[in-house]
Amino acid sequence: MKQILVIEDEPDLRELVEFNLKTAGFAPTGTANANDALMLLKETHYDLFDSAGSHAARASGGPVFENSPQNGPGFGNPGDDCFRERQ
Repeated sequence: MKQILVIEDEPDLRELVEFNLKTAGFAPTGTANANDALMLLKETHYDLFDSAGSHAARASGGPVFENSPQNGPGFGNPGDDCFRERQ
């Protein structure tokens, strides 16, 4: 099952995205801010993260993607130019 990190500061929207991902057969984990997202990324392998439309995903040093220990092919936000399909 694909692990997806959902970064969204609006609780209702985050819960809706998580619900839809669960319904589609994914295993989402939601968080409200970049600092928590970076901590989760150090603890758990995620196949993808979704921060579309969220200001929460921007950390003071740049986007979560750039600061992630999992930065590499197949990891990222599908709405960002940096997203690449996992081989």
